[in-house]
Amino acid sequence: MRICSILFLISLFLTGCEPSNVDFFEASGTQDPPRVTRIYTDAMGNIYPRSGLGKAFSSFSEHDGSLLNAMMDRNSNLCTEVGKNTETALLCDAIPNGNWHSAQTVLRRGTARKIIDEVRANGQDTDLVFLIHGFNNTASEAQKSYEEARASIAKFSVPTRKQHFIEIYWDGHTSENIPAEAWKNAQWSGPLVGFKLRQLMYYLNQEIGDLDDQSVRLRFLTHSSGAFVVGAIFGDPSAALEKLGVAPDEVGDDYEFFAYHRDSVDPKNHNSISSFNDLRIGMLAPATSDWTFIGNTRFRGGFRSNGATVLFSIQPDDLVLTKGGLGADTADQGSTGLGVDAGRHYCNALRENPSLADREIKFIAYDFRRSKKVFGKKVSSHDLVDYLDQAANHSSFMQDLFSSDEIDVAAAENQICGKS
Repeated sequence: MRICSILFLISLFLTGCEPSNVDFFEASGTQDPPRVTRIYTDAMGNIYPRSGLGKAFSSFSEHDGSLLNAMMDRNSNLCTEVGKNTETALLCDAIPNGNWHSAQTVLRRGTARKIIDEVRANGQDTDLVFLIHGFNNTASEAQKSYEEARASIAKFSVPTRKQHFIEIYWDGHTSENIPAEAWKNAQWSGPLVGFKLRQLMYYLNQEIGDLDDQSVRLRFLTHSSGAFVVGAIFGDPSAALEKLGVAPDEVGDDYEFFAYHRDSVDPKNHNSISSFNDLRIGMLAPATSDWTFIGNTRFRGGFRSNGATVLFSIQPDDLVLTKGGLGADTADQGSTGLGVDAGRHYCNALRENPSLADREIKFIAYDFRRSKKVFGKKVSSHDLVDYLDQAANHSSFMQDLFSSDEIDVAAAENQICGKS
């Protein structure tokens, strides 16, 4: 996925570049491809209506990445001449009554039902494949990357199962020139997006509960900062995201709500973390640290879902994750060390973590070091397409993520940490 080529190192010495919010009004009014469900969210994780939208809104930056603010603005015309019985009408009607969050819950529950209805209509066991991009992506850029991902993943489908893709589009902010400020904002918006997606997981879990145990499996594939979005879906990533604690005033209520529920695993609470019978998460170029998944002394947090397998790449020459040589774990710019430093983050922290093992959670790292002979100028590339090629053709990563077989953990670990 698109990441500006100007290095983070340069960005420290330049000022005046403000990040922009990414709006999805135009994209959310389009029809999804077959066997694909697209979910568009604002910076706080609120999902866009998929029906009833009128005039396109072009000044989203004036509303601080908030869909609610945009719909409350009379100048936007978003709640003018809205069709009856549409998702837009549901949200517009909820605003004057203070029922915005309840209306959002209705949309998430409806999305879960729609997905499972399609699974039932298929009449075949299905893998729900979630795709989550990183920051600094417009809708068109993310769609192009997702098309590449779907094509790559389809090659690893299990013959007896179908695949249904759920594409997550989130406002990770964007910058045409210097991405550093947008990256800082993504560190508070990404976890809020993941937190709100817990409701979708909750209602999917309810719907799946009515089916046979193994008829639906969940598979996630993330890129870059999509790692801490999924970290908030299935845990509390607060420890790894220093900027999350200083989120702007305009997201105060949303952040406080997240802070209250962030490590809840109450199965009766739709804001809690869900567990599934068969969940595998693949993270390419994860732009975070092990603290996202094991917490620290300040935030216990970490990965809280039970019985999951998490696969991730380690590529020590990734130019974006190393911040152009500045260092992956520099505090001011947030840690991105999980995707580059095997010793510190995986071998010494995640590999034999007793807390994770007690809940049957496995983390498996894959060696994505690149030789110039094979990868040429792509040795230090952060681009998703290059990672997809490597995962599919130069690693067992993709096969392990989507297969029905047990993963040979020892084989993967020996490439990274050496024999036990």
